[in-house]
Amino acid sequence: MNNVLVEYLRDENNEPHGCLVGRLIGDTVVIGVSVCHNGMDQFSKTRGREIAEGRIKAGRSSAWRKEDLKVALSGPLNTFRSRCERYFKSDKVEVV
Repeated sequence: MNNVLVEYLRDENNEPHGCLVGRLIGDTVVIGVSVCHNGMDQFSKTRGREIAEGRIKAGRSSAWRKEDLKVALSGPLNTFRSRCERYFKSDKVEVV
């Protein structure tokens, strides 16, 4: 088992526009998020993953307040959270 799980968020055209990274730290799964907000910007998988992992290391999301993030990504985030719980066999999950 690897200690990191990555999923790319895709739009209706199947183009990536965000990244969710789950990392096992101790017995807790920490999820970092990176989303491209502006339709004019082009999402980079490499940069998106770096940002999501950087938020895990920093322990915070600088882009949005956590409540806004959870509402905006409720479907994909809940699905990824469940996936992380099964993969890492841990029910302790924190979103940063």
